[in-house]
Amino acid sequence: MYSKLERSDLIQWSVSVSYVEIYNETFKDLCDTSTSPSDITIYEQQGVVALNNVQRIKCSNAAAALHVLATGQSNRAVAGHALNSRSSRSHAIFTLWCETIHPDGQTYLSKFNMVDLAGSERSSKTGTEGAIAKEALHINKSLSFLEQVQAHPDM
Repeated sequence: MYSKLERSDLIQWSVSVSYVEIYNETFKDLCDTSTSPSDITIYEQQGVVALNNVQRIKCSNAAAALHVLATGQSNRAVAGHALNSRSSRSHAIFTLWCETIHPDGQTYLSKFNMVDLAGSERSSKTGTEGAIAKEALHINKSLSFLEQVQAHPDM
């Protein structure tokens, strides 16, 4: 992507990234762990759903974006159980934002979301108890809701 942007006839371009997880039905900014989950809110404006108080980091090259991804990945909630020693306990969304200014003066903002969904779990197979079993309930509940999401009819 970066090499294509550099070779293009665009007047200007910039790329930034954000990385959040949904853990126990709350959002966590994986790029800024000092942000309290209660500070992150969802809003809708002109049909666009977005999050407030999530850091977007400018990345001038692919290595910088991959560094943010790796750092965020190390901040994700994980726990071990009978089937997996490092099971992710959350869903994660890594977003690439690309803002371009074209020769005709038009500005465009593109967004590409990459989503890692935590897997559905059965406590009888994973042997989980206590807090980890409670996390599994949240994971399974959110997967059930996501399964019901449908594309907007105008798309």
